Amino acid sequence: VEDLYKDYAGKIKGIVNGIYLPHWQREAMARLVGQAYNEQHVKTMSDEHQVAKQAMLDLIRRECKPEKPLNPTRLYSAEVRRKQAFKAADTFHEAMIDPALREEYLNSRMVQVFAGKPHISDPWGKARIKELQALANGDIVRINKKTLQVEEYIAHDERLKGRVFYILNLHVGMADVLFQGADVADMWSQLRTEASATGYMKSLVNAVVIWVSKTGGPLEHMGDLRDLWAALEDAALR
Repeated sequence: VEDLYKDYAGKIKGIVNGIYLPHWQREAMARLVGQAYNEQHVKTMSDEHQVAKQAMLDLIRRECKPEKPLNPTRLYSAEVRRKQAFKAADTFHEAMIDPALREEYLNSRMVQVFAGKPHISDPWGKARIKELQALANGDIVRINKKTLQVEEYIAHDERLKGRVFYILNLHVGMADVLFQGADVADMWSQLRTEASATGYMKSLVNAVVIWVSKTGGPLEHMGDLRDLWAALEDAALR
């Protein structure tokens, strides 16, 4: 980079990924860039988000084939990224194991959507995906990362069906629909060293609330998750 841009020689300490706006940002959102922040433009963003959200719901219907109709008035939270150890998605699963935390979630208006593939050589990621897919079927289990089999069957909660979805075959043709249509984009990791996902710029440029800490991990950890569902709802509705 410094060879191309001589003015920046000696100033670049690291490389941060970016996104290609024409692909990820909705046209109606792009037209507002540089415009005055006013009531009409906020309404435009809100209306455009509802169009994007409907497209996301249609995607969930096609890919997940839910048993019950999707409720568009619920708050849809999306975690869209490759599933591997350094991009852990374990916080949500651990919360569902805790009966009290699970009840808090089920009493909220949230629906959690996961999407992403594991690396072909990452057994940890494959195990976590199996756990999240089980949640979508109402089963709370622990998967052994070596055998990829159930090592502990914890509980079954029928109410999780329709409140947790997993889209496995994620590709670039559907990723933009999820980043644009979610009410909240989040990272469900307990790793204190979690890298901030630059991919979440894809939601930010579409006026979607992002729920992460300064290090990229979730703002709240397990001890505070009882307040997280309500906080997420409040943030998105604002």
